[in-house]
Order: sequence, then structure tokens, then C-alpha cells
Amino acid sequence: MKEIELITEGKGKKIARIFFSGWYSLKEASKIYKPDLKSNNHRTAVYYFHKFKELGWLDEKSITKKFPRKSAKGKNSLYPNTCPRYRLNLKPFYFYCKKKNIEFTKEEREFLESNEPNVIQLQWNRKKILDEFPEDNVIEAIIKFYIKYFAMPSIEVLDKKNVEIWEMTQKHIEEEIKRSELLKKGLLKKRKKPSVLSTYLDKLKTRKLSLKERKEWGDAFENLFPYVLNFKKNPELISSINKNFKKALFNS
Repeated sequence: MKEIELITEGKGKKIARIFFSGWYSLKEASKIYKPDLKSNNHRTAVYYFHKFKELGWLDEKSITKKFPRKSAKGKNSLYPNTCPRYRLNLKPFYFYCKKKNIEFTKEEREFLESNEPNVIQLQWNRKKILDEFPEDNVIEAIIKFYIKYFAMPSIEVLDKKNVEIWEMTQKHIEEEIKRSELLKKGLLKKRKKPSVLSTYLDKLKTRKLSLKERKEWGDAFENLFPYVLNFKKNPELISSINKNFKKALFNS
């Protein structure tokens, strides 16, 4: 079996999705893989766990989790369990891309792997990535999720709703950047007028929108905000990352 097929094909695809979704011990991952498991570790989970680990595709961290357990007196309580737990990193994604002659620079990798707020948050959206693409392997899901939410098309092909949100988002970000600069200089004063965002939200309230439409507008803003913010700060970096993801999509 080729290395990349360990997480894109067969049983390894499911094990990879489990370890991508969060931090788990081998025992916990085995239980997710086969809920009615009687032994501690499932042999399939053991096999792929060690393969992933050998390739450097798993990050390791000592994490405490609490589990329900009955005491000697029959009382249900939560007991802490601290042990090494593992999570699939983005190395198999880079490995896949490299095989397709797609290279991410050190700066691009650091950006994609960042846990900082207001960046393109692959790390914060792991569960959402898998939920959105339940039939895909981890690599396909990452590519499709990024293209759907962050690799924005040119403004000419956006619909009216997204164009309006795009323009408002840019104004909001410009306003917040100016406020941040004033804050650093100690010159920030109390707002004399409502912010761009609050004004926009008030404007939305005057429209007769259904709950579904309100959610759509909220989601559109939530998805556009990190993209526009980061594009504003570093357009060359974001454009380069976008190009790589589009190449990965068309070469998959």
C-alpha cells in the first residue's frame, strides 16, 4: 500500500478521520472505530496508529479528560485520566500535495497551522470539515472545505448578498485596523458613532428576512470575515495559498 493510501483508502480512511477530529488515545480511537469493542485496542486501529506515527503524521500531547465512573459506594463521579493523546496533523496533506508538484512554503504552512483568531481556521474547524464532507477522506475534505469557505472567487461572480457583505466586511475591517492602531498609541477614544458592523446589523433588522435567510446572511459574513481580514493584511500570501488549493482540487 502506498503511504498516502493509508489515509485515503479502506479502513485507514476511517481511522484517519477519527484522529483528525480530535485528541485521542489509541484506546479511545479504537472505541470510536468499533463501539462494541470488548478489548482495549482494536487491531485495525493499532495497525494504522503505528503507521501514522512512524510517518510523523500524529502530534502527541499529554491531555487530561474526565470520564464517568462509579465509586466503591456506587456513586457516579467524573474521574480524570491523563495520558498521551494523538491528533492527525497536516503533514499527510502536504505530502499529498508534494506528490502533485504543489509546494507550500514555511510561511504558508505556519499560517494554515495557526491557532490564532482571525486566521483561516483549519485547526478550529476540524469537526466542521468532517461533518461537511462525511464521505470524503481527510485530504479531500480539507481541500473542498478550504475552497468552499476561504478561496473566494472574484467579486464579479458573487451574488448580490455576498457583494454587499464583502463591501461591508472590508469597511468593518478597515475601521477595526484603525482602532487597533489608535489603541497601540493610547489615542483610542470612545466611539462617537456606531461601528460599521453594528450599523449593518441594525440595517438587516429592518428587512423582512426569514430565520433561514438571517442564518444565511450570518454565515456569509462569518465565512467572508477571516478571508477578507487576512487578504487585507497579506494579499500575496493568501493568493499563493488559494492557488495551491485550487491546483490540489483540480489534481485530485
